[in-house]
Parts: sequence; C-alpha cells; structure tokens
Amino acid sequence: MPERLIDAEAFEKHIMGSKVFSQYFKELVQSLIWGENTVDAVRVVRCKDCVWFEPKHILHNDGTIAYVAEDAESVTIDVGINCQATCRRYSYIDNLFVSDSGNDYCSRGAKMEDKP
Repeated sequence: MPERLIDAEAFEKHIMGSKVFSQYFKELVQSLIWGENTVDAVRVVRCKDCVWFEPKHILHNDGTIAYVAEDAESVTIDVGINCQATCRRYSYIDNLFVSDSGNDYCSRGAKMEDKP
C-alpha cells in the first residue's frame, strides 16, 4: 500500500480544536502524531497547472501562435516552426530548453491561481 502524506500539524490542530473529543483522546492522538516518523517533503506543482508552462504550439511565419494538441501533426517550415511544450521559467532563467508534456512537476513552479 503506497504511503499517503498528510499535513500532521493541520490534523493535530483540527483534533485539538474539536469540542467532540475528550482531553484524554486529544492527548493520545497528539502523542501518536508526534511519535511517527517524518518525511522530508515539499509541495510541488504539475507543469500543466503552472504559470510557467507553455503548451505545444506552432509559431507561424506571420508571428502568430497557434496552440495544438499534444498528438497534433507537425507543420512544414513554409507554415511555421513546431515548438514542443516548454517550461518558460527554465527556458528564460537557466537558458535551457525543457521539453515537457505537462505531467512533470517541480518545487519551483507556481500554480496558475498564484500567478506572480
């Protein structure tokens, strides 16, 4: 069975703030939570949900951009340039071209609703 990470501090706050549980139960749960091993984990953002993600597209010769499906066929050079999905953060900051399908993730991403 795969491990499932939870926010132990939020869980503890929920239990400790409840008026339903006895003080004994609260202290028992608290000791169980803090007696468990911890995992060094960070929140990540999937590329497809990130503000830096640029989906697969075609850069037409007239300068316009057309976004296309991941499985779309390539166009010829007389129409434009085929551009794979990329991470604009890494492409511009680190001078790297990162091809990505959108299913990858990193800890440096920013969700679209948290747009800088």
